[in-house]
Amino acid sequence: MDTKRQTGLLLVLGTIISMVGWIAFYPADPTDAAAVWATKLIADPDMAVTGMVLGFGGTVALLIGLFNIARRITMGNGAGSSYANVSTILILATITLLVVVAGFEFTVAGAESVQAVGPVVGVAYAMNSTMPLVLGLAVIALGVGIALEKTYQIKNLPIVALLGVISGVILVASVIAENTDWQGIGWPVLMLTTLALGVLRLRASD
Repeated sequence: MDTKRQTGLLLVLGTIISMVGWIAFYPADPTDAAAVWATKLIADPDMAVTGMVLGFGGTVALLIGLFNIARRITMGNGAGSSYANVSTILILATITLLVVVAGFEFTVAGAESVQAVGPVVGVAYAMNSTMPLVLGLAVIALGVGIALEKTYQIKNLPIVALLGVISGVILVASVIAENTDWQGIGWPVLMLTTLALGVLRLRASD
């Protein structure tokens, strides 16, 4: 399998799998308060674990796809390489955050009560709150890099780059303004961006 097809599959399948996990199985909501969020995971551990396996697994997969794209632009040393280089570092940081948070959330889901894992709940919730900021900055940098490289265009328009920047700005703003409701807009736009990138990569591999 060539790199283009691999990256395309990671983006497309990762996006779909993560959406299924978070929407169809994960029993909690990111806008819930920490105690409410933890209570929902503990109340339905089977659904929580299924949602986390699909959600975290799919998200890591699509992030690896974004990392491949950012790394390729960086190695090309073109107009967008400096921005893509920043994006690669931030994407790796996001993947690290995801893996750590996943471990905490599995611990919470297997607990007998919220009180039994109080410190873990606090740390996991704080890291979850930080993640949109890091990922948002990564996607903004990647979007700018793609726009400067004039790649991944649809009908000669930088639509994908623009979607990436918009999703990143919304995710960053949601953290700064402490308004988690904005993530309900930012995440879908990001998913649309990764799907579009994946499709374009798969078409390029044919």
